[in-house]
Amino acid sequence: GRWESRWELNSVLDPYPLYFLAIETAIPYNSVMYQSELTQFLESLKKERPHLEAEQRRGRAMWWDKLLDRDRLARQAESRLQQPGYVYQTSSKR
Repeated sequence: GRWESRWELNSVLDPYPLYFLAIETAIPYNSVMYQSELTQFLESLKKERPHLEAEQRRGRAMWWDKLLDRDRLARQAESRLQQPGYVYQTSSKR
């Protein structure tokens, strides 16, 4: 039938099993793939506000992308006090 002839033609060239060929031929190449409502919303938002991505990058740079001072971090780690096992105990019986 239809699938066997396709398989015979491509069996030498394509290492894919028959079910991959069936999936490949079942979906036309010119069909529009499914887009979720969320994807549609995000695309429309980007069209309405083309500056949105630049604002996001600026916000990320302001709050997250920072250079760390390794000396300061080392001093903070050294100055930490060891916390007792049970912090609500009022008397120390060690």
